[in-house]
Amino acid sequence: MISRRNGSVKGQMVFQFIIAAVIFFAIVLYTLNFLNSNVNSYWNDMFVNELENKAVSVSEVLVKSRGVWDGNTPKSIGLVDDDYMWPVLKLDKIKNFINFCFSGSVPNENEFNILGLNGYGANITISSATLDKNVLCISSDSQYRCSCGYPLTNGTKMYIKRYGLVMYSGAPNPVAIDVWLWKK
Repeated sequence: MISRRNGSVKGQMVFQFIIAAVIFFAIVLYTLNFLNSNVNSYWNDMFVNELENKAVSVSEVLVKSRGVWDGNTPKSIGLVDDDYMWPVLKLDKIKNFINFCFSGSVPNENEFNILGLNGYGANITISSATLDKNVLCISSDSQYRCSCGYPLTNGTKMYIKRYGLVMYSGAPNPVAIDVWLWKK
């Protein structure tokens, strides 16, 4: 111990201060690292949950709502047949939905706005194992269009599959609606 004549211990005080500062900064760095790693995982979980909630919401609107249609233009999109209850979907509404979706070769942004998908990319495909494509889909240039939306991209996507029935020739035919959703 270094001491002076007046009894102060100058060397020991500096050493204790350095040790205290090192321990303090180690605790601060550990805390910041811990918070950074946990916040990142919670952020990713929140992002996936948000995508899932939005995809479920869109699929619910499509298969459980009658929608409000002004001729072939939807004010509110829903595919349920007006004469039946869910799960019976109306074939004309499905065709109008797919037709309204595209203005030319690009998806119609108004449709995505009606579905509440501002800032999201989506691909909605309607298929059936029992109906021919010429019955269920829109025909243009000898190709059948059974989907609405953008091509799938890389990154985090959410996928929801819903089922319904379409009355055709007096018989119910099962259809599947696939909803892919991602953040733009």
